[in-house]
Amino acid sequence: REACEVGCSSVEGAYEEEVLGISAHVHRQVVYFSEGTLIWMKEAAHMSNVSDLRVFYRGSGLISSISTDWLYQRMYFIMNELVYVCDLENCSNFEEITPPSIITPQKLVADAYNGYIFYLLRDGIYRVDLPGPAGGDAKPVRIVESCTLKDFAIKPQSKRIIYFNDTTQVFMSTFLDGSASHSVLPRFPFADVQSFACESSDFLVTDGKAVFRQDSISFNEFIVGCDLSHIEEFGFGNLVIFGSSVQPHPVPHRPRDVSVLFGSHQALVQWKPPALPIGASPSAWQNWTYEVQVSTQDLPEFTRTFSNIRGVMFNISGLQSAMKYKVSVRASSSRGPGPWSEPSVGTTLVPASEPPFIMAVKEDGLWSKPLNSFGPGEFLSSDIGNVSDMDWYNNSLYYSDTRGEVHVRLLTGSGVSGSHHIPSIAGAGALTFEWLGRFLYWAGKTYVIQRQSVLTGHTDVVTHVKLLVNDMAVDSVGGYLYWTTLYTVESTRLNGESALVLQAQPWLSGKKVIALTLDLSDGLLYWLVQDSQCIHLYMTILRGQSTEHISITEFAAWSTSEISQNALMYYSGRLFWINGFRMITTQEIGQRTSVSVSESAKFNQFTIIQSSLKPLPRNFSSTPNVIPDSVPESSFRTEGNASAFRVLWSTPPAVDWGVVFYSVEFSAHSKFLASEKHLLPVYTVEGLEPYALFNLSVTPYTYWGKGPKTSLALRAPESVPSAPENPRIFILPSERSLNKNEVVVEFRWDKPKHENGALMSFEIFYHISNQSNTSRASKGWIAVNVTSSVTSFQLQGMSPGYTVAFQVQVYTSKGPGPFSDVVKSKTSEINSFPYLMSFLQNEIVLLDMDQNQVVWTFLAEGDINALGYTADDDMGYFAQGDSLFLLNLRNRSSSKLFRDARISSVTLIAVNWVSRHLYFVLKESQNRTQIFDVDLECKVKRPSELKICNRNSTIVSFSVYPLLSRLYWTEVSDLGYQMSYYSISNHTLHHILKPTATNQPDGRSRCSCNVTESDLSGTMTIDTCDLEKPWIYFAKGQEIWAMDLDGCQCWRVIVVPALWAGKTPVSLTVDKEFIYWIITAKGNTQVYQAKKGGGAAIAQAKPLRSQCILAYSSAVQPFPGKKAALVTARLRSKASPPRCHKALFVALNLAVFIAH
Repeated sequence: REACEVGCSSVEGAYEEEVLGISAHVHRQVVYFSEGTLIWMKEAAHMSNVSDLRVFYRGSGLISSISTDWLYQRMYFIMNELVYVCDLENCSNFEEITPPSIITPQKLVADAYNGYIFYLLRDGIYRVDLPGPAGGDAKPVRIVESCTLKDFAIKPQSKRIIYFNDTTQVFMSTFLDGSASHSVLPRFPFADVQSFACESSDFLVTDGKAVFRQDSISFNEFIVGCDLSHIEEFGFGNLVIFGSSVQPHPVPHRPRDVSVLFGSHQALVQWKPPALPIGASPSAWQNWTYEVQVSTQDLPEFTRTFSNIRGVMFNISGLQSAMKYKVSVRASSSRGPGPWSEPSVGTTLVPASEPPFIMAVKEDGLWSKPLNSFGPGEFLSSDIGNVSDMDWYNNSLYYSDTRGEVHVRLLTGSGVSGSHHIPSIAGAGALTFEWLGRFLYWAGKTYVIQRQSVLTGHTDVVTHVKLLVNDMAVDSVGGYLYWTTLYTVESTRLNGESALVLQAQPWLSGKKVIALTLDLSDGLLYWLVQDSQCIHLYMTILRGQSTEHISITEFAAWSTSEISQNALMYYSGRLFWINGFRMITTQEIGQRTSVSVSESAKFNQFTIIQSSLKPLPRNFSSTPNVIPDSVPESSFRTEGNASAFRVLWSTPPAVDWGVVFYSVEFSAHSKFLASEKHLLPVYTVEGLEPYALFNLSVTPYTYWGKGPKTSLALRAPESVPSAPENPRIFILPSERSLNKNEVVVEFRWDKPKHENGALMSFEIFYHISNQSNTSRASKGWIAVNVTSSVTSFQLQGMSPGYTVAFQVQVYTSKGPGPFSDVVKSKTSEINSFPYLMSFLQNEIVLLDMDQNQVVWTFLAEGDINALGYTADDDMGYFAQGDSLFLLNLRNRSSSKLFRDARISSVTLIAVNWVSRHLYFVLKESQNRTQIFDVDLECKVKRPSELKICNRNSTIVSFSVYPLLSRLYWTEVSDLGYQMSYYSISNHTLHHILKPTATNQPDGRSRCSCNVTESDLSGTMTIDTCDLEKPWIYFAKGQEIWAMDLDGCQCWRVIVVPALWAGKTPVSLTVDKEFIYWIITAKGNTQVYQAKKGGGAAIAQAKPLRSQCILAYSSAVQPFPGKKAALVTARLRSKASPPRCHKALFVALNLAVFIAH
């Protein structure tokens, strides 16, 4: 009706040209119409009054169609067949927006309600997304195909297009996308439809001549005009109905994805605009205003609404900390508000003296962001990247990188300082910091969890794992370590004790354990398990909080978010992690919706820093001491008897927190035991011998760390000792007494095999009698006590003809042990100590083989070549340089016997103690071996050479047998070894052994010795202890054999032990009881001895620097019977110097004759 009034004005002459376009803004009550190159505007209240008519836009061409956008407040128009747009407030800033494929448009209609512009072209109706803030696809889409259309109408709310189908002569309706077409009116009776308008029950149509209105089922002419007295005909077009329902405002749906991020005293509310109406484009009008309502869940009740909010984010301030709130959001338009969103319930953060903040690493470096505020984070450093895990303590940030290295960085008030690499840690992945003991725990790809003290640098292994660790957390106050693998959640004590698998996911379940964290304020453990659809949350109480069986609570499908990194933190009733977009996300334990904390993405790792996350034990204001001191070494003691006793020690000073245990290492001989977790300072030992030495190490420890180890050697409790070993009696000539018949009796014994304690003293019981009864109970036993360091006792001035018996026992603090065996000896039988004489370079040593110790050492002025002695007068003879020296073996004084240039070539000496002749061997020279004789009884001593045939060989061993006046030796030549003797009286040389084995008779039919010269190894000696039964001892390879003087009978004496492998004796000697030999290897000389009667028992004496040994004893050099000795002495006394040699042979022959 208003349109008609405008047309009327044109007819009356107010307008010079035809009105081609008309549009209205119902809410502003303004009508717009185009005439030629102008767009006019006029208030709609009085269309006949032209006083308010004014030009809205003055164009440069014919404006053929206009359309008002009542929502975005814009005007769209077609000028010179191009499409333009401008603001309703000011159309001077217009913009040409003709889509590329829109050619020669005839009409346009803007539908901001649904976000489209519709164009009438020659071939139909086209739709294009409305240009707007959200943009859109500007590609035209043909909705209705027709070449005869002259007009169409848009119904925004019903989302329909109405047009006239001139072929079927019916009005059609279709959706905005061209679907679901159907007729809306019966067949129209007129052939030509120039324009039409419809709204609600009104349907107006014009054929250009008249306007018709639908009444019931028919159309009747509708009188239109400005002056009813003058009815106009013809010229009708562009019908428009003016009414509020024609230009509706949309009513919004509820806002989407409302999330609330709670701080301590504020909450950041974020949401997305309501969903678009079905079929609308993104350009559809969405300039909603919003309301946010917040209310308390608990008393006191509180509700507050914030209105006229233009954006999709709002910060609510003035909230109370640790309070649960409910937040809802709704959108509004001028038509009214939409529905409220589902309420989001959450709790503000607990109050904190130190504000918590997030320390996070992403691709560009290290960032810091307060957890209590919602602004952007602070960039700290660009030299931290590729972080695998991170944790903190005090002002230090610890992190591991993808190379497995661990770094520590100091956090300062102005940011961070440079990082410090910890070189002793390698291959680290997951890590966590234990703040009471100050240990850094880490795990890598070695299936081992380790820890290192940041105070001492000491590293130890905590435990071994079966699967690789992906996340770790520590309960420092409770003393437990927790970790996750791909399928398990596990825990131990901080030192690896008390291992426990809390949960194990089936391998084929499709679920994977991602990370875990601790709520130390409420004593809870949380971990996340992810499957292909969602995240499941699990919760249990921390170990040590209850003695009952651990119960696990599952929050199935707890969050639809994803978790991309093995990082999870707990703070103030909510969990934080990095989601699938690598943004830091949080969700309260009791909620099902997660909220993004960080504005940017691409985070690799993060941690939350706040002192309450690393609390101290209750009632402590500073870090308690949790690692004990060492156990004082002086406090160790033993209690009990030897079979079972306890080792006790004093407890170290008490720690401030935790329980002290003891780790004990025990070793004795080849036995080693290690035990842990001794709660009391005591260790029980069983199975040791009394007074056995053992090593004990005690390390006090708590779950938090180990104290210093105390190691010491202790002994088991004492017991009575066993009997002293090997009691023996030696009868010695008296050196002090003028009475040559007196002897010295020396008792000797060895310490007990089992001392069983610290030996205090020996008690000796001895008995002297002419009778055989030596029972201890008889009278006459004498007791003597000596200190424990003494193992001998002498009786001086004893006369021959007595029998001496003795036995000994030894004392410890537990009393005396049993007596040794009783041993007896006759004082008339001289039995000297088993002495060995040896020499090397300029040193002569006398060695007591019974006690295995050096008696004395004599140092000559130069190197000694050879050595011999006579035992009856204790005189020694040695060759040094070009002189032969006499050595008094009692006082170690020496004097020169004579000087001769040939002495410098002496290699061996043998002394005939009966005839007093000394024989020496010279080095091989001029292809012959020389042996010289020196008469020791002559005042003028001159060497005389024995007439032995020339021999191209070297003598290696040399001995004398006085009774037969023979010299024995072994020699080596190109033919090998030979053993020979030379008869001094007959001047004849004899071979003792056959060169090789043969079956041919050799005149020794009664001889059984099958040893040949080829078996010899060089060294030999003659046993003259019994002159009537002398024996030759010699080396055969690595064995020692014995035979008679003629080589007729022989046998093996010493069985070769394994330690001789590849070694042969180099010097050999015998005394009354033992065989002695030396073996040299790698420059070291070792002396061995064995019983002559049972050679299997080999004893090893102390190492000795020696190239030759001689048994020194009067028993080794016995004299013939008394009569022979007197004749020999008489003949020696009568012999004159020029006839010294003749006297020798007479004496020898007489001695042999009388002895036989």
